[in-house]
Amino acid sequence: MSKRLVIALGTLTSLGLLALVLAQLDLARVHAQLAAARPRLLLAALGLAALVLLARGARFWALCQRSDLRQVIAAIAVQNFLTRVTPLRLGELSLPYTLQRIAGEPAAPALIALALVRLVEIWVLGIFALGGAAWVFSAGGARLAPLWWVIGLSSLALLSFRAWAALAARLLLAAARRLGLAPEGWQRRALNALLDALQVGARYGLRAWSALIGGTVVVMSAQFALFGALIAACGINVSPAQLIVGVSGAAIASALPLFTVGSIGALEAGWVGAFMWVGLGIDEAALTGVFAQLATLLFAALFAAPAFAWLTRAAR
Repeated sequence: MSKRLVIALGTLTSLGLLALVLAQLDLARVHAQLAAARPRLLLAALGLAALVLLARGARFWALCQRSDLRQVIAAIAVQNFLTRVTPLRLGELSLPYTLQRIAGEPAAPALIALALVRLVEIWVLGIFALGGAAWVFSAGGARLAPLWWVIGLSSLALLSFRAWAALAARLLLAAARRLGLAPEGWQRRALNALLDALQVGARYGLRAWSALIGGTVVVMSAQFALFGALIAACGINVSPAQLIVGVSGAAIASALPLFTVGSIGALEAGWVGAFMWVGLGIDEAALTGVFAQLATLLFAALFAAPAFAWLTRAAR
Protein backbone atom coordinates (compact mmCIF):
# COMPACT_ATOMS: atom_id res chain seq x y z
CA MET A 1 0.00 0.00 0.00
CA SER A 2 1.50 3.33 -1.07
CA LYS A 3 1.98 6.30 1.25
CA ARG A 4 -0.49 8.35 -0.80
CA LEU A 5 -3.14 5.66 -0.50
CA VAL A 6 -2.64 5.47 3.28
CA ILE A 7 -3.07 9.24 3.57
CA ALA A 8 -6.12 9.18 1.31
CA LEU A 9 -7.78 6.38 3.28
CA GLY A 10 -7.04 8.14 6.57
CA THR A 11 -8.50 11.40 5.32
CA LEU A 12 -11.64 9.76 3.95
CA THR A 13 -12.23 7.77 7.15
CA SER A 14 -11.79 10.85 9.35
CA LEU A 15 -14.08 12.95 7.15
CA GLY A 16 -16.69 10.20 7.04
CA LEU A 17 -16.80 9.74 10.82
CA LEU A 18 -16.78 13.48 11.37
CA ALA A 19 -19.62 13.98 8.87
CA LEU A 20 -21.76 11.43 10.75
CA VAL A 21 -21.24 13.40 13.98
CA LEU A 22 -21.75 16.84 12.41
CA ALA A 23 -25.00 15.67 10.81
CA GLN A 24 -26.47 15.41 14.31
CA LEU A 25 -25.79 19.05 15.15
CA ASP A 26 -28.30 21.89 15.21
CA LEU A 27 -26.04 24.71 14.02
CA ALA A 28 -28.19 27.44 15.57
CA ARG A 29 -27.99 25.73 18.97
CA VAL A 30 -24.26 25.16 18.55
CA HIS A 31 -23.70 28.86 17.88
CA ALA A 32 -25.83 29.89 20.86
CA GLN A 33 -24.14 27.51 23.30
CA LEU A 34 -20.62 28.31 22.16
CA ALA A 35 -21.34 32.04 22.35
CA ALA A 36 -22.46 31.51 25.94
CA ALA A 37 -19.41 29.40 26.88
CA ARG A 38 -18.02 30.49 30.24
CA PRO A 39 -14.46 31.88 29.94
CA ARG A 40 -13.53 30.83 33.49
CA LEU A 41 -14.24 27.21 32.68
CA LEU A 42 -12.24 27.47 29.46
CA LEU A 43 -9.28 28.87 31.40
CA ALA A 44 -9.68 26.07 33.95
CA ALA A 45 -9.65 23.56 31.09
CA LEU A 46 -6.44 25.12 29.74
CA GLY A 47 -4.83 24.77 33.18
CA LEU A 48 -5.96 21.15 33.41
CA ALA A 49 -4.55 20.48 29.92
CA ALA A 50 -1.19 21.78 31.18
CA LEU A 51 -1.49 19.46 34.19
CA VAL A 52 -2.16 16.50 31.88
CA LEU A 53 0.97 17.39 29.89
CA LEU A 54 3.13 17.63 33.04
CA ALA A 55 1.79 14.31 34.32
CA ARG A 56 2.48 12.61 30.99
CA GLY A 57 5.99 14.02 31.01
CA ALA A 58 6.74 12.83 34.54
CA ARG A 59 5.36 9.36 33.73
CA PHE A 60 7.49 8.89 30.62
CA TRP A 61 10.56 10.45 32.23
CA ALA A 62 10.49 7.65 34.83
CA LEU A 63 10.97 5.16 31.97
CA CYS A 64 13.82 7.07 30.25
CA GLN A 65 17.53 6.37 30.56
CA ARG A 66 19.16 9.73 29.69
CA SER A 67 16.56 12.45 29.10
CA ASP A 68 15.78 15.08 31.73
CA LEU A 69 12.24 16.06 32.67
CA ARG A 70 12.17 19.32 30.68
CA GLN A 71 13.21 17.53 27.50
CA VAL A 72 10.57 14.85 27.94
CA ILE A 73 7.75 17.33 28.62
CA ALA A 74 8.69 19.42 25.57
CA ALA A 75 8.97 16.34 23.34
CA ILE A 76 5.56 15.08 24.52
CA ALA A 77 3.99 18.48 23.84
CA VAL A 78 5.13 18.27 20.22
CA GLN A 79 4.22 14.58 19.97
CA ASN A 80 0.71 15.19 21.29
CA PHE A 81 -0.03 17.76 18.60
CA LEU A 82 1.51 15.73 15.77
CA THR A 83 -0.36 12.59 16.85
CA ARG A 84 -3.63 14.52 16.61
CA VAL A 85 -3.08 15.57 12.97
CA THR A 86 -1.02 12.82 11.28
CA PRO A 87 -2.38 9.71 9.51
CA LEU A 88 -2.39 6.49 11.56
CA ARG A 89 -1.10 8.44 14.58
CA LEU A 90 2.40 8.43 13.08
CA GLY A 91 3.16 11.52 15.15
CA GLU A 92 3.67 9.13 18.07
CA LEU A 93 7.06 8.27 16.59
CA SER A 94 8.28 11.84 17.04
CA LEU A 95 8.80 11.21 20.77
CA PRO A 96 11.59 8.59 20.58
CA TYR A 97 13.12 10.43 17.60
CA THR A 98 13.19 13.79 19.41
CA LEU A 99 14.58 12.39 22.65
CA GLN A 100 17.27 10.49 20.77
CA ARG A 101 18.29 13.64 18.93
CA ILE A 102 18.41 16.08 21.84
CA ALA A 103 19.34 13.80 24.74
CA GLY A 104 20.92 10.72 23.22
CA GLU A 105 18.00 8.63 24.52
CA PRO A 106 18.15 5.14 22.95
CA ALA A 107 15.29 5.18 20.45
CA ALA A 108 14.30 1.52 20.60
CA PRO A 109 13.74 1.33 24.39
CA ALA A 110 11.83 4.64 24.19
CA LEU A 111 9.61 3.16 21.48
CA ILE A 112 8.94 0.08 23.61
CA ALA A 113 8.14 2.32 26.60
CA LEU A 114 5.73 4.30 24.43
CA ALA A 115 3.91 1.14 23.35
CA LEU A 116 3.61 0.03 26.99
CA VAL A 117 2.26 3.45 27.97
CA ARG A 118 -0.50 3.20 25.36
CA LEU A 119 -1.43 -0.33 26.42
CA VAL A 120 -1.57 0.60 30.10
CA GLU A 121 -3.72 3.62 29.20
CA ILE A 122 -6.31 1.41 27.49
CA TRP A 123 -6.24 -1.02 30.44
CA VAL A 124 -6.71 1.76 33.03
CA LEU A 125 -9.42 3.43 30.94
CA GLY A 126 -11.26 0.13 30.70
CA ILE A 127 -11.24 -0.21 34.49
CA PHE A 128 -12.40 3.40 34.96
CA ALA A 129 -15.17 2.94 32.40
CA LEU A 130 -16.29 -0.33 33.96
CA GLY A 131 -16.68 1.36 37.34
CA GLY A 132 -18.55 4.30 35.82
CA ALA A 133 -20.87 2.11 33.75
CA ALA A 134 -21.64 -0.13 36.73
CA TRP A 135 -22.65 3.01 38.65
CA VAL A 136 -24.83 4.33 35.80
CA PHE A 137 -26.62 1.05 35.19
CA SER A 138 -26.64 0.00 38.89
CA ALA A 139 -25.87 -3.58 37.87
CA GLY A 140 -23.61 -5.68 35.72
CA GLY A 141 -24.97 -8.00 33.07
CA ALA A 142 -24.64 -7.89 29.32
CA ARG A 143 -24.39 -4.09 29.23
CA LEU A 144 -20.89 -4.24 30.70
CA ALA A 145 -19.63 -7.04 28.43
CA PRO A 146 -17.80 -4.69 25.98
CA LEU A 147 -15.78 -3.21 28.85
CA TRP A 148 -14.85 -6.63 30.18
CA TRP A 149 -13.57 -7.41 26.67
CA VAL A 150 -11.48 -4.22 26.64
CA ILE A 151 -9.96 -5.05 30.04
CA GLY A 152 -9.41 -8.71 29.14
CA LEU A 153 -7.78 -8.05 25.78
CA SER A 154 -5.57 -5.25 27.10
CA SER A 155 -4.51 -7.47 30.03
CA LEU A 156 -3.64 -10.26 27.60
CA ALA A 157 -1.72 -7.81 25.42
CA LEU A 158 0.31 -6.63 28.42
CA LEU A 159 1.07 -10.17 29.59
CA SER A 160 2.16 -11.27 26.11
CA PHE A 161 3.80 -7.96 25.23
CA ARG A 162 7.25 -9.31 24.33
CA ALA A 163 5.91 -11.93 21.90
CA TRP A 164 3.52 -9.77 19.90
CA ALA A 165 5.79 -6.69 20.00
CA ALA A 166 8.60 -8.72 18.40
CA LEU A 167 6.19 -9.89 15.70
CA ALA A 168 4.91 -6.33 15.19
CA ALA A 169 8.49 -5.06 14.83
CA ARG A 170 9.20 -7.57 12.09
CA LEU A 171 5.96 -6.73 10.27
CA LEU A 172 6.58 -2.98 10.48
CA LEU A 173 10.08 -3.26 9.12
CA ALA A 174 8.86 -5.57 6.35
CA ALA A 175 6.27 -2.93 5.47
CA ALA A 176 8.99 -0.25 5.52
CA ARG A 177 10.99 -2.31 3.03
CA ARG A 178 7.96 -2.73 0.75
CA LEU A 179 7.25 1.01 0.84
CA GLY A 180 10.88 1.87 0.26
CA LEU A 181 11.11 3.86 3.48
CA ALA A 182 14.50 2.58 4.61
CA PRO A 183 17.54 0.73 3.22
CA GLU A 184 18.03 -2.96 3.98
CA GLY A 185 20.93 -2.47 6.40
CA TRP A 186 18.99 0.06 8.44
CA GLN A 187 16.03 -2.31 8.73
CA ARG A 188 18.21 -5.09 10.16
CA ARG A 189 19.84 -2.75 12.69
CA ALA A 190 16.44 -1.35 13.70
CA LEU A 191 14.98 -4.83 14.19
CA ASN A 192 17.90 -5.92 16.34
CA ALA A 193 17.64 -2.75 18.42
CA LEU A 194 13.91 -3.29 18.98
CA LEU A 195 14.39 -6.92 19.97
CA ASP A 196 17.11 -5.89 22.43
CA ALA A 197 14.83 -3.16 23.80
CA LEU A 198 12.12 -5.72 24.49
CA GLN A 199 14.50 -7.35 26.95
CA VAL A 200 14.84 -3.97 28.72
CA GLY A 201 11.07 -3.62 28.94
CA ALA A 202 10.78 -7.12 30.36
CA ARG A 203 13.12 -6.10 33.19
CA TYR A 204 11.13 -3.07 34.37
CA GLY A 205 11.29 -2.92 38.15
CA LEU A 206 8.77 -1.86 40.77
CA ARG A 207 9.66 1.83 40.35
CA ALA A 208 9.05 1.78 36.60
CA TRP A 209 5.77 -0.12 36.82
CA SER A 210 4.57 2.08 39.70
CA ALA A 211 5.31 5.19 37.62
CA LEU A 212 3.66 3.64 34.57
CA ILE A 213 0.42 2.55 36.26
CA GLY A 214 0.22 5.26 38.94
CA GLY A 215 1.18 7.96 36.45
CA THR A 216 -1.51 6.77 34.05
CA VAL A 217 -4.16 6.98 36.79
CA VAL A 218 -3.07 10.58 37.47
CA VAL A 219 -3.05 11.45 33.75
CA MET A 220 -6.51 10.03 33.17
CA SER A 221 -7.96 11.63 36.30
CA ALA A 222 -6.72 15.04 35.15
CA GLN A 223 -8.08 14.32 31.69
CA PHE A 224 -11.54 13.55 33.08
CA ALA A 225 -11.46 16.90 34.91
CA LEU A 226 -10.31 18.65 31.70
CA PHE A 227 -13.18 17.29 29.62
CA GLY A 228 -15.62 17.87 32.46
CA ALA A 229 -14.69 21.55 32.42
CA LEU A 230 -15.18 21.72 28.64
CA ILE A 231 -18.59 20.05 28.85
CA ALA A 232 -19.64 22.41 31.65
CA ALA A 233 -18.44 25.37 29.56
CA CYS A 234 -21.04 24.35 26.97
CA GLY A 235 -23.76 24.57 29.63
CA ILE A 236 -24.38 20.81 29.68
CA ASN A 237 -24.50 18.79 32.89
CA VAL A 238 -23.30 15.21 33.16
CA SER A 239 -22.75 13.04 36.20
CA PRO A 240 -19.21 11.95 37.16
CA ALA A 241 -20.02 8.39 36.10
CA GLN A 242 -21.29 9.54 32.69
CA LEU A 243 -18.19 11.70 32.28
CA ILE A 244 -15.84 8.81 33.04
CA VAL A 245 -17.57 6.40 30.65
CA GLY A 246 -17.92 8.95 27.84
CA VAL A 247 -14.35 10.23 27.98
CA SER A 248 -12.96 6.70 28.34
CA GLY A 249 -14.89 5.53 25.30
CA ALA A 250 -13.62 8.46 23.25
CA ALA A 251 -10.01 7.91 24.37
CA ILE A 252 -10.11 4.18 23.63
CA ALA A 253 -11.64 4.81 20.18
CA SER A 254 -9.01 7.43 19.31
CA ALA A 255 -6.20 5.12 20.47
CA LEU A 256 -7.19 2.32 18.09
CA PRO A 257 -4.98 1.88 14.98
CA LEU A 258 -7.64 3.10 12.56
CA PHE A 259 -7.14 4.60 9.10
CA THR A 260 -7.81 8.14 10.32
CA VAL A 261 -5.96 11.44 10.43
CA GLY A 262 -4.86 11.50 14.05
CA SER A 263 -7.88 11.31 16.34
CA ILE A 264 -10.11 13.36 14.03
CA GLY A 265 -13.37 11.52 13.51
CA ALA A 266 -12.48 8.60 15.77
CA LEU A 267 -12.58 10.67 18.97
CA GLU A 268 -15.90 12.29 18.07
CA ALA A 269 -17.50 8.99 17.07
CA GLY A 270 -16.28 7.23 20.21
CA TRP A 271 -17.39 10.19 22.32
CA VAL A 272 -20.92 10.26 20.88
CA GLY A 273 -21.35 6.49 21.12
CA ALA A 274 -20.09 6.27 24.71
CA PHE A 275 -22.05 9.26 26.01
CA MET A 276 -25.25 8.10 24.32
CA TRP A 277 -24.73 4.67 25.90
CA VAL A 278 -24.91 6.25 29.35
CA GLY A 279 -27.90 8.44 28.65
CA LEU A 280 -26.81 11.70 26.99
CA GLY A 281 -28.87 12.92 24.03
CA ILE A 282 -27.33 12.61 20.59
CA ASP A 283 -27.35 16.36 19.96
CA GLU A 284 -25.61 17.12 23.28
CA ALA A 285 -23.12 14.28 22.74
CA ALA A 286 -22.26 15.53 19.24
CA LEU A 287 -21.92 19.15 20.38
CA THR A 288 -19.62 18.37 23.30
CA GLY A 289 -17.59 15.88 21.24
CA VAL A 290 -16.81 18.37 18.48
CA PHE A 291 -16.15 21.15 21.01
CA ALA A 292 -13.82 18.91 23.05
CA GLN A 293 -11.88 17.99 19.90
CA LEU A 294 -11.46 21.60 18.79
CA ALA A 295 -10.57 22.92 22.25
CA THR A 296 -8.00 20.23 23.06
CA LEU A 297 -6.47 20.54 19.58
CA LEU A 298 -6.07 24.26 20.21
CA PHE A 299 -4.50 23.57 23.62
CA ALA A 300 -2.13 21.05 22.02
CA ALA A 301 -1.05 23.64 19.45
CA LEU A 302 -0.50 26.27 22.16
CA PHE A 303 1.81 23.94 24.07
CA ALA A 304 3.54 22.50 21.00
CA ALA A 305 4.65 25.83 19.49
CA PRO A 306 6.95 26.97 22.35
CA ALA A 307 8.04 23.39 22.99
CA PHE A 308 9.14 23.00 19.37
CA ALA A 309 11.04 26.29 19.49
CA TRP A 310 12.82 25.23 22.68
CA LEU A 311 13.66 21.78 21.30
CA THR A 312 15.03 23.33 18.12
CA ARG A 313 17.41 25.49 20.15
CA ALA A 314 18.37 22.50 22.30
CA ALA A 315 19.13 20.39 19.23
CA ARG A 316 21.46 23.09 17.89
